[in-house]
Amino acid sequence: MSKITATLFTEFEKDLLKNMQELEIMKSQKEYILKNINIPFRKWLYSGKTESAKGCAPFEILNNEVESNSVLFPKLHINLNKIQNTFTSKYNLYEISTDNHPMVDDSIKLLKTLSKRIPCSKNNTLLGQTKATLTDEMFFEDASYLDYLTNLMLTLNLIERHTKKTSKYDSIKISEKGKEYLTLSKANKFKALRAAAISYASYQLKSELISKGNMLATLLERNNEKVSASITMDFFSEEKLNSLLSSKNVDLEAYYDEIFNCIGIDRMKYVNYFNSQSAKLDSLEDAFEDDKLFLAIYIMDIQNMFDTHFVTPFSYYFMDFIPKYSAEFNCQSTIMEMLLEKDNKRMCEHLSYSVPVSLTATELNI
Repeated sequence: MSKITATLFTEFEKDLLKNMQELEIMKSQKEYILKNINIPFRKWLYSGKTESAKGCAPFEILNNEVESNSVLFPKLHINLNKIQNTFTSKYNLYEISTDNHPMVDDSIKLLKTLSKRIPCSKNNTLLGQTKATLTDEMFFEDASYLDYLTNLMLTLNLIERHTKKTSKYDSIKISEKGKEYLTLSKANKFKALRAAAISYASYQLKSELISKGNMLATLLERNNEKVSASITMDFFSEEKLNSLLSSKNVDLEAYYDEIFNCIGIDRMKYVNYFNSQSAKLDSLEDAFEDDKLFLAIYIMDIQNMFDTHFVTPFSYYFMDFIPKYSAEFNCQSTIMEMLLEKDNKRMCEHLSYSVPVSLTATELNI
């Protein structure tokens, strides 16, 4: 590990410790922050502006002199000593390419585990100890990543569901097509996963837009917004998503404006209104009493939806893009937000899906 890389990680660790001490958080809160360390670490990785980074995000510095067709990706490992209320950290750097990609390795682990039937929920998530064990073995050690990978396997028909009337849960198991997938080269496995990710993103985005359609129409009417059409599904088609994926630079702000301009809505008017009012709210529920604020949240939720299903997978998991953020990483604010939303799972997930303003292709996507 180079000196500047080691310095970057040291700065993050010192910043984290300093802010936890200044906030005088309780032991249980510290444990919560360290258990969910990927939230602040990922925010810092893509939007931190540390002294040694010369104004650039750490991820850009790490990949400034990397050979073509690969990227360097850091992982932070935290070991918490609950008795002494201290922790030790370790950083590892991984060179990622389409021929050597962790998602491929993880897909192999998942399929081999599914050589026997494993219980799953109606939402296709694994259950029980198998999920806990597999999550720890994945490159990205969080349950949402394993859920995402499982859904890609289903999209490719590499696994199949089994339903028993006598059982409370369904189960999933590797299919014959899944066994064929295991024989492919790593590069072809990666291509298959990327294609599945586009199909899955398109399906999820269209489905969620349909589910939000009636409420969105109601809120537009309450705000006297006269719209001539609904948001077209073309914005979330596989063709459109593939077009974005093949771009060297994606202006997400322009993309979101285009989505709402098609129905005659000034997106930023509502985003700015939310920003001006959010500090006055004691809780998110208070926003529901203000129709304009409620509509602003719905508009921003569609942006978060796109970030969840397209931006996050293709930047964080596939590493095709570097997301650019308008706001610089603030460790103390992130910790405070995490603790405030500690008991609200949906809001905590929202914190990990902060919306960037643009995407720049990495060496894996050029």
